[in-house]
This record gives sequence, structure tokens and C-alpha cells, in this order.
Amino acid sequence: RILHLFGDSEVCAFSIHNLLQAGKSYGLAAGSWVGPYAMCRAWQTLIRTNREQPEVINRNESFPMALYVVSGDEDGERGGAPVVCIDVAAQLCYDFNKDQSAWSPILLLVPLVLGLDKINPRYIPLLKETFTFPQSLGILGGKPGASTYIAGVQDDRALYLDPHEVQMGS
Repeated sequence: RILHLFGDSEVCAFSIHNLLQAGKSYGLAAGSWVGPYAMCRAWQTLIRTNREQPEVINRNESFPMALYVVSGDEDGERGGAPVVCIDVAAQLCYDFNKDQSAWSPILLLVPLVLGLDKINPRYIPLLKETFTFPQSLGILGGKPGASTYIAGVQDDRALYLDPHEVQMGS
């Protein structure tokens, strides 16, 4: 069910087509590269629109969890260290779960720039550490023309997918 939400068709709620539409105000356009903050905000807009106005993208399926874009300052682009505010996360879960159970899953998106031409080596141990959490969904990153989705690590090797490679869905 969840994979269908992300299918490569406009009828799928969270397809690349709908993400580009939601991210226009953040500079998203087919074939262009955008920074991590703009991408996270585009996802936030798409998910909010899907949940609050499902008729806008003509879908009946909503994202199955609350979303929190963690940033270090008001607009996120100035490089402040990201801080998870528990009160904000709790409020997002409460707002997501109105009239339902007290528990709600939440997806944390943490937009970061970890280096200019390549990752600063001091970040590598911390990035590897994120994969010790069973709840980790991975890391999406890269630079213009070279994006990568890192699904996990084994020893000193990253297990990754290239989002530019066509892969058959199930």
C-alpha cells in the first residue's frame, strides 16, 4: 500500500509529478537540482496539501504519519545546527492524530549540508551511527547531477541506490 503512494504516475499521491508541483515555490523543476532544505519543504507542502485538501491532487490516500522538518533556524538555510524540539514533535503528532489514538508515527527530515565538494570526514561516523536505529529510513543526498539514496551501511561501505536508475516497482 505504501509503495503505491510513491509510484511513477500522477495518480499516485506522492509521485515525482506531484512533488514537483508542490515544490514549485521552492525552485523544484524537472531536471534541476535543489538543496536539502528546499526538498524537505517541498515534501512538507505535498504532504500537508494531500492531508488537508485531498481534492487538490485528487487523492483519497494520505501520508500515514506526521512530518517534522527539523532545522537550526527560522528559515533553515543559514546553517544552524538542527535541533529536534520535543514539544513541536508532540504537537505535530497531536495535530496529525485528531480524534484517534494518542500515539502517532512521525517522520523526521533533517536537511543538512555536510560539505562542499565532498562529505567532511568528521561527519562519517555520525552518519554511520544513524543506521544503528531500526527506525532509520536512510539518507538522501548528493550534489548536482549525482544524487544517492543510502539505505544502510556494512562495515565501511554504503549500501545505496541511484535514484536516476529506473527500477521496477512491486
